[in-house]
Amino acid sequence: MGNILLPDRNQEQEAITGMVPIPQFLQCLLQTTNPSPNSFVLVREFHLLYDIKPEKIEKAVSAIAFQHDALRSRFMKDGGEWKQSIVPPEENQSFRLVDLSCYPEEEQNQHLISIIASEVYTLDITSGPLFKCVVVNYAEKKSQSLFVSVSHLIADGISLKIILQDLYTALAQLEQNQNIHLPKKTTSLKTWGEWLASCVASNTYNADVEKLILYKKSWPSTGFLKVLPLDYPLGDMTKKVTDAVNVQLSVSETKSFLEVTQKNAHVSSLDILQTALAFALAKWSGISIIPICVVVHGRDSGSARVNITRTVGFFSLKLLEVITVQENMQPIHTPQANPQLRFAQELLCFSGEYERKFEANVNNNAFYDTYCPNVVLNYIRQLDANKMEKELLWEPVPGYISDSENNSPRVGAQSLDCYAKIFHGQLHLFIQYSPQYFYPATIENVAQQFLIAIQTYIK
Repeated sequence: MGNILLPDRNQEQEAITGMVPIPQFLQCLLQTTNPSPNSFVLVREFHLLYDIKPEKIEKAVSAIAFQHDALRSRFMKDGGEWKQSIVPPEENQSFRLVDLSCYPEEEQNQHLISIIASEVYTLDITSGPLFKCVVVNYAEKKSQSLFVSVSHLIADGISLKIILQDLYTALAQLEQNQNIHLPKKTTSLKTWGEWLASCVASNTYNADVEKLILYKKSWPSTGFLKVLPLDYPLGDMTKKVTDAVNVQLSVSETKSFLEVTQKNAHVSSLDILQTALAFALAKWSGISIIPICVVVHGRDSGSARVNITRTVGFFSLKLLEVITVQENMQPIHTPQANPQLRFAQELLCFSGEYERKFEANVNNNAFYDTYCPNVVLNYIRQLDANKMEKELLWEPVPGYISDSENNSPRVGAQSLDCYAKIFHGQLHLFIQYSPQYFYPATIENVAQQFLIAIQTYIK
């Protein structure tokens, strides 16, 4: 175990402030200049079903910023390295009220576009705030809009859902003239970071890390897929930047998919998904050794000592898998499905020094740098996780405004970004790609092969 003495649950309920250890992957994101880290913003827009007094919304927003310490983060560069701190609640002004009712109705939309650019998508990671709720009032007979924006540096997709759940709860309680009572805080981002740093420093988990490294050394060192087959090798810049293909299992097939993983302790949904994806890529490229970057989205703390199930932060875990595809192969059971080895990888992702100590080869490259996968598989550990409580106070506005991460490729333009989601009882498989380099028909064929492989495994 790490040497750090974790605070008790009651201490965690207070407003946490101070310096926060920054994971290695976050340091890499902060070092990027194009796009700027300020532009990594998640946004949701809602139409309020009836007018809510702005002071109530402001009170709810303040409660959320108090509850989730990461929302009060600031980032500052010091000696070439980025530092993260959490400021006190009184220093975090996350609420904005914009009144467009003074403008003629035909001019309001133009002013709204300006507001979205200046208020919703403008989050300064140094001066803050990194979490903002903007309420827009329009002319009579038009409902208010509520924009919720948060920096992707401090919140992943699951964090955004937690924020929206708590915001809904707080507003509902205030509308019923009740005090705000949110679920108890789980382990703070600050404590989680300090605990991981302590685990690295203690060398307690070195044996698990060495076991994981031994598995990685078993991968073929040559002959693996390095570049995807491009339909436009030089790129066709007349095409749009990004698009996506969506295929899905039927309801009965999805049920079988879940049953297979529930009945067989040696086969997880991740095993099936990554093997099926490797099969589709091998059939497309003609190369049988397929590196895949698996990004695990969820709340897997690696130990019962910490609980981050309702903690806001960026907790996605990046795993590298290299699969050798064979005819009639069964799903590959990755050792990284083992919680101990997955936690070992979490420590390697957290500390660059720790990763270099165990992974660096003669060229000082880590395994990820050696294989440099061009395909990302986003995996949500609980594909059928509980849905949000039915929202009575607001309704989402589909397609009107979306996450900035969806407006441009989340991976390189010559790469593929895949993810799975169960929606209305069906497993959907999405592949995001750039039409500037790939024909739509090419990616549709890959998606179909992906689907066929899954159907084969669950029969």
